[in-house]
Order: sequence, then structure tokens, then C-alpha cells
Amino acid sequence: NREGMVVQILGRSANASGAECPTEISPITRWVIGGAGIRTVDSDVPAAPTFGLALSQRLDGTVELSGIGFPDLANTATIVAGTLTIYWQDELTRLPPLLLAAALTAADTSLTTDQIGLSVGTVVRLDGELLLIDQVTNGGTTLSITRGMFATVPAAFAAGQEIVPLRKSTVTAPFVKHFFGTPASGDWTYSIPLSNARVAAAEFYVTNSQGNSPSSDQAYTNTLEWGLRTLSGGQYSLQLSGPLAVQDAATPETILDADHVIGDVRGFLSEAPVGTGVRVRLNVNALQVCLLTFDAGSLVSNSVRGAVLPVLRHGDRLSTDILDIGSTLPGSDLTIVVSV
Repeated sequence: NREGMVVQILGRSANASGAECPTEISPITRWVIGGAGIRTVDSDVPAAPTFGLALSQRLDGTVELSGIGFPDLANTATIVAGTLTIYWQDELTRLPPLLLAAALTAADTSLTTDQIGLSVGTVVRLDGELLLIDQVTNGGTTLSITRGMFATVPAAFAAGQEIVPLRKSTVTAPFVKHFFGTPASGDWTYSIPLSNARVAAAEFYVTNSQGNSPSSDQAYTNTLEWGLRTLSGGQYSLQLSGPLAVQDAATPETILDADHVIGDVRGFLSEAPVGTGVRVRLNVNALQVCLLTFDAGSLVSNSVRGAVLPVLRHGDRLSTDILDIGSTLPGSDLTIVVSV
């Protein structure tokens, strides 16, 4: 009995034997549910909602909003929208870094930068801490700040620490009235395309007939990557069949068809080296990007985090060099996987 939802009604006649006429010649109509008996009117705005934001397991380069909940269902009957604001870093656009000009203690409420470029209202990231720019003075290099935004922990930083400005995107998810409290509300998700981004924080509130609820917020910077990296989806594989040998350009070059940021780089062997380990160099345009190491007896290399690696550009050439092989058995069938 959900007001505003539409049901489709098909009328099919049948004879005494139970044979029905074809659907193609049967009358069809639609009916809008009026919500009889559930004319609840909210008397106040809802409580601050809880919510979840995570990388989509179904869609590449996408985050999903889900898990919206409330302490109770009071004032949730007429909720018609939820507004999500995402604070994120564009990983494809890497400008010259903005740096701290002087050290910052955990108690400081202002900072100085080595160049201008930040405006009032911008949220910035210093490693895992998020800060809000409140005021800009001294030609744009001295900034008054609010520390520990989104419940992150203020920390001390040395001069030269990179200051990462965050972009802000806002999306609105629609709801039908009387949605919350139904079985469907427990399985609800909302997909937001956002490829090649690093999500640092999010804010969310809902709107009912009385207005907007208080906002809830979450930070995602307490990870090695300082956020949720959406990437763009897929991978590049560089392969060499047979026993390994020390050589340059061991695998055929792979030419990239689009810009990408790297998720991680790792290697696999079908036969492990014996005696000593294997070292493989991954190159972009013949320049070293990272080293992979297979210990003696191991089929899997170390994993190199892509957050510290350069952006891959359209037309770049990926190649590998084998620097060392096993002294007793060299290892066999090399595969290097670059996730993007």
C-alpha cells in the first residue's frame, strides 16, 4: 500500500475450459495507488540518517550509496529525496603539488603554502586529515583552517607536506513516500559513476515534507590509499611463456588505448624459481615504473600500490625487463597484471 506507486492491470477473458484469450487483444490499464489508510503526515524533519558508501562490485569506476537507516521511523513517512555530497580527488589530473611552506602542529589553526591556489570553503587533505579553508590572507598563501573535518584526527606535518585540494560533487536520490521501513529499503542501492577518483569523505541528509534532516558525514582516509580509489575498471596483462631468462623487452609492448590510474601491479609464475628469486622491471615508455620480486619457491610477486605510481596516458607503451632469475631453476610462464 505505497502511495504514488503504479500497478499494471491486464484483463484476460477465459472460457469454461479455462483457456484464456491472447494477451495481445486483452485490455490493459494502469492504476496509481492512493495509499488509503496510510495518510501519515510527518510533524518534524527526520533524524540524521546513517548511510554507507562503498566501491561498487558490479560497475567499474562507480561508488554505491546504500544502508540508509534511522534511529526509528519517526518523521520518515514523507521522505522524498536524499542528498549526497562527495569530496574527492581527481587522480587523472595531477597538477604541480601545493606544499606546506612551514611545519604544522596538531593544534595550529592556520597554515602557509608555497604558492597560491586555494579558496575559502575548499576542503583539503593532508595524508589522512581533512581540513576546511575558512579564510585566505597574505596574498593567498596564509590560510585560516578548521582542523579534523569529518571526524578525522588532527596531526603534525613537516614543511613540504603535500596539500591535496578536494573536488565536491552533489547527487540527489529520489524516494517514494512510505519507503523506509519496507523490505525494499533494506536492499536499496544508488550507483554514482565517478571513475579515476579518490573519495576522501561524504555527507548525506534526507528531505521530507517538513524540510531537511541534519547531515551525517563519513571520512574514508584511514587507509593506505588515503581514500576509496574508484579506478576505471579492467587490467592490462603482459605475458611470457616458457622458462625465464635475463632479458630486456621480455614481453611484447602493450600500447594503452585511454588514460588510466593504476590500482596495483603484481606478477604471477606457473613454476616457481629455485635457488634464488626473480626480479622483473615494469616500464612505461622504456622508463622504470616499479620492480616486482618473486622469492625463491614463490609463484606470486609482491604487490606495488598504484597510488604512488604515475598516471598512464593514451598511447603509453608498457613493457617488462627480467633482471634476475632463479639460480637452480629460473621460473616459468610470467604474467604481469596492471589493474586500472
